[in-house]
Amino acid sequence: MGKKTSGKRSCQPVDPAGPCLMVYRLVERKNAKDFDPFSFLSVCYCGEKFDRTAAPIPAPEPDRLAINYLVTGVLHPAEMPEGKEAEAMVNTVGGLRQETAERSVDVLNLELWIKAFEPSDGAGIRLELDSENVPLVRTGDGVQVRVLSGRYSDTPGAVFEHPAGTVLFDVTLSEGAVFEYQAPPENTTFVYVFAGKAQFGRRGRKRFGKNSLLRISGGEIFAVTYCSGARFLLISGRPVDREKAALCPQEEKKICRVKGK
Repeated sequence: MGKKTSGKRSCQPVDPAGPCLMVYRLVERKNAKDFDPFSFLSVCYCGEKFDRTAAPIPAPEPDRLAINYLVTGVLHPAEMPEGKEAEAMVNTVGGLRQETAERSVDVLNLELWIKAFEPSDGAGIRLELDSENVPLVRTGDGVQVRVLSGRYSDTPGAVFEHPAGTVLFDVTLSEGAVFEYQAPPENTTFVYVFAGKAQFGRRGRKRFGKNSLLRISGGEIFAVTYCSGARFLLISGRPVDREKAALCPQEEKKICRVKGK
């Protein structure tokens, strides 16, 4: 599936902050050049009583758009499908295992920084979004996409139509579902899996599970699940400091593992 890159060192857990149970810094100073225009990405697995106010909030900076995304396990009854899909969602609402649809066990808190230099790019702005309030697109074949930024199936994102074409999707796949999306080839594109397991790439055979970070060359995202569902973040944006997105170590490889099993 490709060689590991130097980015693997940046993904070790760090000391918990506030109510966080486990924190992973996936993109930071040491490997940010490979993820341009994204300068920072951190995920925090938290207890069900997590409160944003209990964690330190970074001060706004004039050269970035900061997005904080809280993925919770609460499922609005109006969104509940019927049949086997409903049963599967009860067990993996929010992509995180729980006993019932009403009782969330864990939540995921994500902090993403995107390079921005003009007010129209979101420079100096910090956004806080909750998964329940993000536009949801359900295709009817076991795929549901929460659109934070960009556009999916004619549904605009909750953030805005980013001038640089930044795409940020929260994708949930039921058992046996297939997800396909084509990001601009010139973009830096990667996915972070935080629940279940999925196979990425049309020729790939290995399934990637929780805490896997994969960089995609060429912008084509193809994911399929088999015996279990999966949930992952799809992040894609046009580089600012280079003409082309960083490639995998071997250019013929479409997917390279930055971290994860």
